[in-house]
Amino acid sequence: MNDSIKIADYEPVIREVIESGGEFSLRPHGTSMLPMLSDGGDTVILKKKLPEVGDVVFFKRDNGEYVMHRLVKIRRDGYVMRGDNQVTNEYGIRENNVIAVITAFVKDGKRVETSDSEYLKYVDSLDGIYKKRKTKEIIRKAVYAVFPFLKKEGKDDN
Repeated sequence: MNDSIKIADYEPVIREVIESGGEFSLRPHGTSMLPMLSDGGDTVILKKKLPEVGDVVFFKRDNGEYVMHRLVKIRRDGYVMRGDNQVTNEYGIRENNVIAVITAFVKDGKRVETSDSEYLKYVDSLDGIYKKRKTKEIIRKAVYAVFPFLKKEGKDDN
């Protein structure tokens, strides 16, 4: 028996709660938002809110996948999103893809509001962390391009 719940089955309920001004809690899965959110171990609080740069947005990709990533830039053609633990941006997420914005999360039993000063310091630090990760990734790819035998088997370039 599979006890996992598919978000797609509950999307109408999530949207109804959000649209009515309520908040919806769920446990995210994946590693793209580390260290802020751990895989299945933390809980996020979702609310309806117009996303701003720095917010973590819960959205549905055009291919049907549900994702929580940080809004890093707003462009005419849509939002630019990126997981805190990633170096690749995702482009073209539109307002109609957005389901909700994380306004708080529960980590280690403690609720953290996204307006909390310590959280905002974390968000401010992300640009520097991203630039270091991106530089490291560029160097790694350049080294593997020149010395492909150094690349570990089974690893991809992403």
